[in-house]
Amino acid sequence: KNSKTKRYTVNNNVGGTNNLLAAIVDSELDIHLIHLGTMGVYGYGTSGGEIPEGYLKVTLPDGKDKEILHPAYPGSVYHTTKCLDALLFQFYNKNDQIRATDLHQGIVWGTNTPQTIKD
Repeated sequence: KNSKTKRYTVNNNVGGTNNLLAAIVDSELDIHLIHLGTMGVYGYGTSGGEIPEGYLKVTLPDGKDKEILHPAYPGSVYHTTKCLDALLFQFYNKNDQIRATDLHQGIVWGTNTPQTIKD
């Protein structure tokens, strides 16, 4: 992708997420944001281990236990914007008590499953 496309993707995706979170704060309503993200934030290979739900428990060099976001390793500018979304969710949660759930689903192929085609 060229630099114009990358700028558009970052401005559109990250700006849109920030605008939505700011609007939730401004509304003063009790809103729980559900974000449908992507496994692409972890990269296209394997991390060599199980990807945890939520936060990764680590022990810092000083011996203190901490929970951090699982390290991201995006393979595209689009997936990078999804990593930035996660940081915005964390920031707004910490500073404005916004509740957000960030679901990272894998690739979905097709439009039906044997179960859904029965409907």
